[in-house]
Amino acid sequence: MDAVRPNSSPCHGSRPWYSFAVPTYAVLTTASDQPGILFGLSKVLADRRANITHVDIANPPGRDSELYMEFVMDGDPAETVEALRLVAGVTS
Repeated sequence: MDAVRPNSSPCHGSRPWYSFAVPTYAVLTTASDQPGILFGLSKVLADRRANITHVDIANPPGRDSELYMEFVMDGDPAETVEALRLVAGVTS
């Protein structure tokens, strides 16, 4: 994890504070419109200690739902993305 340079702020007085750069990732999944899809996707992320920072769900008439999720996590997201593809009901 890369630390961003120390900073001072009125909130922290003269004490330096540090911010750590954690990569943000985004996935767009297409899934059938059925109960449990959001649960399944968020469980995959929670099991890998990823923090979900944004979710957007679109349910266009006559098509599968589209779920856009942003999350932060340590490590390589490749295995997480593969696990998201295996959630029941995910089509892409």
